[in-house]
Parts: sequence; structure tokens; C-alpha cells
Amino acid sequence: MKENDCVFCRIVRREAEASIILDTGSVMVFPTIRPMSQGHCLVVPYEHYTRLHDIPDDTIHEIVSIIKKIAVSMNLESYTVLQNNGGYHVHFHLIPREDNEPNLDAPRTNPSRRELDSIADNIRQKLR
Repeated sequence: MKENDCVFCRIVRREAEASIILDTGSVMVFPTIRPMSQGHCLVVPYEHYTRLHDIPDDTIHEIVSIIKKIAVSMNLESYTVLQNNGGYHVHFHLIPREDNEPNLDAPRTNPSRRELDSIADNIRQKLR
């Protein structure tokens, strides 16, 4: 996939809509449009990497630190961190869970932009 066609690259360039939770200038966090649970968000590096092993170590460190910061700020006891790569823009899912068992087959919802903005605002407030 070319960067021009990549939805995450378009979001980073502000050419596509997202409810941004955090933007460090090299990593962006926003709620996914198809969440598996309340607070399910994506952590995306600015650069278009297709494989985890292509990402510089300092960027990986920043991503993991951000995931930790968000999980702590949301008081999450259980959560799944899922990483996707290979032919697409590398990204990480932070998926809050209500129990200790991951349920990656959970039905996804379709929140409105207003609901996504509210979720992003709630998490942003907790990060302060």
C-alpha cells in the first residue's frame, strides 16, 4: 500500500478525520472507528512502516510508553495490546477488557463521530 492511499498517513497529514487523543509529532493516538470495547484506541507512528522491525527503536519505545501512559491514566486492570504489520501501516491497538480473558472475537460497534470525539476527550482529560 502506498502512503498516498494509506488511511493512517492521511490521518497523520490531517487529510482524513480522526478524534485525536494525543499527538507527539511522531506518534498519534485516536479511537478506532470499529471498537471492540469502550476506549479501544489506535497508536500509530507518523512514518509509514509496514513491519515492526522497520521502526526505529526510539519510536517503538515512544509507542510503548504512550500505551502504558494511556492504560495507567484510564485505570485499566486488563487490556490487550495488538500489533498489526505487513503490507499496511504498522499500528497498535490498545483494547480495554473487563476481565482477564482476551476476546478478539467481540462484536465491534459503529460509534458516530460525536461519540468518538467524546471518547477521545474523556481519555485526553485522564492523561492530564
